[in-house]
Amino acid sequence: MVEEVESARKALEQARRLIPAFKAASQAKAEVERIVRDNKDTSIRVVANETLKKIELADDVPGATGTTMSDIVSFEGKTTETPIVTKKRKAKGKQTPSGFVMVEQKLEFRDVPWVNLLEFLDSVAHSKEPLFLTKLEIARKFNRMSHVRAEVTIGTVKFQEGAVESEAKKKGQKGGVE
Repeated sequence: MVEEVESARKALEQARRLIPAFKAASQAKAEVERIVRDNKDTSIRVVANETLKKIELADDVPGATGTTMSDIVSFEGKTTETPIVTKKRKAKGKQTPSGFVMVEQKLEFRDVPWVNLLEFLDSVAHSKEPLFLTKLEIARKFNRMSHVRAEVTIGTVKFQEGAVESEAKKKGQKGGVE
C-alpha cells in the first residue's frame, strides 16, 4: 500500500509539473484554430500572385514579360482542396469531417534566379496569411548555374462553415467536431 501511495504521489507531482506546458499547448492550439477559422475569404492564388509581384528579378530571364517574379511564374489551372478529417470513431471505424480543408496551389518557376526563389520561399514562410510549403522540387539549370527550374506547392488551411453539419445530416448524426 505504501508503494501505491508513493507511486500515486510521484504521478501527481509529475502532472503538476506538466500543467503549465499543457496550458501553453492548449492556448497555442486554440490560437491556430482561431487563425484557421478566420481564414475563410483568402484566395491562395491571389496571395501567391501578390507575393510574386513584390519580388524584382535579380537577373535577366529569357521570355520574361516584365521585371517581377509574377511575370515568369505560371500557376496550375486550379487549386486542390483536401478535407481534413478527425480520428476514427472506435465503434464504427469511420472518419468524421472536421470542417477544415487544406487548399493547395502549384506554381511553376522556369529559369528563375536562385535568389528570387529563396526570397519567395522566405515570403511564404513569413507571410501574415497562414501559408506553408507542401511540396518543393528544384532542378538546377546546367547552362546557367545561378538559375533553377522549380515546382513549388503552397498551402493554407480553411474552415468551411456548414461542412460538418451538412455531412452529419447526411449520416443522421448531430454536427460538431470531436
